[in-house]
Amino acid sequence: MKKNRMTYLDMAKGIGILFMIVGHTISLGWQKDLIYSFHMPLFFVCSGMTMVLSNNWLEWREAAKKSAKRLLLPALVLFMVMTLWTYLVEGQFDAAYTKDFALNRLASLLLASGSDVMAFGKEVAAIGLLWFLPALFFARLLLDALHLLMPKKWESLVLLAWALVLILHLPLPLALDLGLAGMGFVDIGIWLRERLPQWEQEGKKKIATGDKALIGAGIFWFLAFLLQEKSAVPAFDMAQRDYGITFLGLAMAACGSLSLILLCRKLEKYVRADGFLATCGRYSMLLLSIHYLGYLPYLYYGSLFPMGVVRCLFRLVLEVCFSFFLILWKKKKEIQQEVWWSRLAFLAVFLLQMNYLLFCRFPGGLQYDSINQLTQVVTGQYSNHHPIYHTLWLTLGAKLAEILGGDLTLGVFFFTVMQVLVFSYMVSYLLKTLQQIGIRQRYLGIILGYFLVFPYHLFFAAYVNKDTLFTCCGVIFVVSFYRLSCAHFAGSKRADVCHMLIGGLGVSLLRSNGLVAIGILFFIFLLGHKKDGESIRLAVMGCVVAISVVLVAGLRLFPEIGQGYESEKFSMPIQQIARVIAEEEHLSKEERQAVDALCPEVSHMTGQTFSQFIHDNYNPWRADEIKGQIQFWGRDAYLKKHKLAYLKLWLSLGLRYPNTYFEAWVRMTNGYWGWRGHSDYHHFVYKNDLGVKNVILLSKVNQAVNAYLLFMQENTIMKYFLHPSSAWWCCVVFLLMQSRKKRERGNLYVLPLTVAWTLFVAVPLNGEVRYVYILYGCLPFLAAILFDRTAE
Repeated sequence: MKKNRMTYLDMAKGIGILFMIVGHTISLGWQKDLIYSFHMPLFFVCSGMTMVLSNNWLEWREAAKKSAKRLLLPALVLFMVMTLWTYLVEGQFDAAYTKDFALNRLASLLLASGSDVMAFGKEVAAIGLLWFLPALFFARLLLDALHLLMPKKWESLVLLAWALVLILHLPLPLALDLGLAGMGFVDIGIWLRERLPQWEQEGKKKIATGDKALIGAGIFWFLAFLLQEKSAVPAFDMAQRDYGITFLGLAMAACGSLSLILLCRKLEKYVRADGFLATCGRYSMLLLSIHYLGYLPYLYYGSLFPMGVVRCLFRLVLEVCFSFFLILWKKKKEIQQEVWWSRLAFLAVFLLQMNYLLFCRFPGGLQYDSINQLTQVVTGQYSNHHPIYHTLWLTLGAKLAEILGGDLTLGVFFFTVMQVLVFSYMVSYLLKTLQQIGIRQRYLGIILGYFLVFPYHLFFAAYVNKDTLFTCCGVIFVVSFYRLSCAHFAGSKRADVCHMLIGGLGVSLLRSNGLVAIGILFFIFLLGHKKDGESIRLAVMGCVVAISVVLVAGLRLFPEIGQGYESEKFSMPIQQIARVIAEEEHLSKEERQAVDALCPEVSHMTGQTFSQFIHDNYNPWRADEIKGQIQFWGRDAYLKKHKLAYLKLWLSLGLRYPNTYFEAWVRMTNGYWGWRGHSDYHHFVYKNDLGVKNVILLSKVNQAVNAYLLFMQENTIMKYFLHPSSAWWCCVVFLLMQSRKKRERGNLYVLPLTVAWTLFVAVPLNGEVRYVYILYGCLPFLAAILFDRTAE
C-alpha cells in the first residue's frame, strides 16, 4: 500500500462503489433517487482531489496517455468481454444475426452512453455503467487543457460547459457530454484539495471552517433532494442525462459529494487504512469491473428473489466477496500468511458453494428428514425426533424470510446460506491453525482443494440436514482442543476456549448421539487427567456437558415438544430380535406374543402377525422396515411403557443366540468398517407438499456436477477411497500411529477417539455417509499434523 494515499478518499470511493451496486439493483423509489443524487459525481470529485494539473502541453500529452491506459483501455476490454459473453449466451450464430449484433454493439461502443439514445434514426443500446470511464477521461483531459489554454479564466469556462450540457441535452460520442458535466465536479475536487490544508491550519475554533462546510453542504444536499422529490422533474441521474432542477441538481450532487468526503475525513482517524471501506475504494475499478461482468449471472439468480432487498443483499455480497478474493490473491506477499490463508479459504469455499447453491441447488438440497423438520416449522408442532435445536435453526431462517416478506422457500435458502457460512468458517479456522504450526504451503493448498472439490464436501455443504452443521461443530471442537494443548497458541487462548465451547455444544445438541459422545470423552479425560495444562480443556468439556444436559433436560418442561420416537433408541435391539425371527430361531409362545403385542395393528393391513411381518420384511442393512411400523401405528408409547420387558426379551434372546445377534450387528455396521453397502449422493429436485420450490437455473451445469459426483462414487478405484470404511480405518491407523509416538503434542489421540465414539453410538442405517461425515472433516487435520514434520 502506498504511503501517500488519502484514506478518507478511499473510504468515500468505497461508499460510492457500494452505493453503485445497490443503486443498480433496487427498484425505483426515493431510495434509488437518494443514491443517484451524489454517488457518480462523487467519483469525479475524488478524481479532482488527486489530479495534478499539467504545466505544459508535453505533460498534458503524457497525462492523456496515462489516463487512456487507466480508463479507456479497461473500458474497451470489459466491453469486448461482455460482448462475447452476451453473444455466446444468446446462442444465435447465423451470419445475419451476427452482423446485426456486431453493428449494434459497435454503435453502443462509439456512443458509450449510459442510457438508450436515438442516433442516426435508430435507437442505440446503452453501454451500461462503462459510460463513466470515457466520461471521466474526457473530464480530466478537457479540464487540464482549459487550464493550459486560459489559466486565469478556465474555471469560468467550466461553468459555461455545465450550462451547455443543461441547455443542449445532446448525447455526444464516447460520452463526451457526460464528460463536460463531470468536468465541473472534477474542478470542485481540485478546489477542495486546495482549501483543506488552509482549514486545518486555522487553529482551534469553536466550529472550524471544514466543519461548517460539512454541515452546510450536507444541509443543502438534503434540502435540495427533498425539493427534487416533491417536484415533477426527473430525479438526478447522470447516466440518463437527467440533472434534476437545472443548476440546483448539479449543486445538490456537488454538495452531497463534498459532505461525504468531509465526513470521511473526520472519521479517518478512527479507521484502519486497510479497512473494508478503504479497500473497496482503493480497488474501486476492480469492483466496477466485477459488477459490470456480473450483470448476466445476476439476471439468472436475481430472478429467484421477488424482494428487492434480498436481491440487493446477495448481489452485493457475491460481487464484493469475489472482488476481495482477487484482491487477496494479488496481495499475498503483503499480508500475514495466517491471515491470508484464513481469508482465502473462507472466500474460496463460500463463493464456490454459493454459486453452486444459486445456480444448481436453490434453495438447498432437500431430503426426507429436512422435509419432516420443515413440516414442524410450518405447523408449529415440534418434535425432538430430529434434534430440536437444529430444527430451530430452520425456524430462524423461516422467520427471517417472513420478516422480509418471503415464503418458506426463501427461509430454507437463508438456512442454507447460514450453513455455508459456518462450513466456510470451519475450513478457514482449520487452515489458519495448520499454517500457524508451520504446515507447508503446498499441503495447505491440497487441503483447501480437498474441501472445495471432494465429492462429499461439495454435496453436503449446501445440503439441508443436521449432519453438516454437526460436522462443522465437531471439526471446530477438535481444532480448538488441539490449539488449547499447544503453547504456540497461548495468545489466542480466550478465542480458542470460545471455539471449543461453541463447537462442543454443537456436537452435543445437533445430533441425538452427540451428547453421549461428548460425555464419554469427558469421562475418559477426567480419568486420565494428569497435568495442570489440561485443566482448561477439561473445564470447557465439563461446561459443555453441563450446559447440554440442562438444555436437553429442559425440553421436558415444554410438553408441546414431542420427545421423539422411542423405537429410534432401540434400532439395534429391534434389528437383532428381527434377525432371530427372520432366521426362524425358536421363540417361546410368550416371547412371540410379546413381539406380536408390540404392533398388533399390522394384522389389520396385512393379515399377518407382527412376527410374521418381521420374518417376511426383515432388511439386514437397516431397521426402518421394522421400526417404521412401530412409528407408523403409534406404538412408541407402548414400547416406552413396557421398556423393561422388551429389554429383558432382548437380553434373553441374546444369551441364546449370540451368533445371530453378532451377525445382525455386523450386517448393520459393516458399511462403516467392512466396505459394504453403497450410497449415491447427487442433487435432484425433491418433491414436497410444503410449497418449497426447488430451482435449477443451469441444468447442464447441475448435470455436469452430478456426473462428477456419481463418477467419483462409482469408479472402481475411487469408490473404495470414498467409502466410509476407508475414513474409519484411517482414523484407527492414525490413533495407533499416535499412540507409538513418545513426544507430547497435545494428546492428539483424543481427536480420532472423538470421531470413533460419534460413529458407534448409533447406527440406524448401514453405510450412510452422512452419519460419519464428521470423519471426512477431521481427517485432513489429523493427517497434516501427524505426517508433516514441520508441525512437530
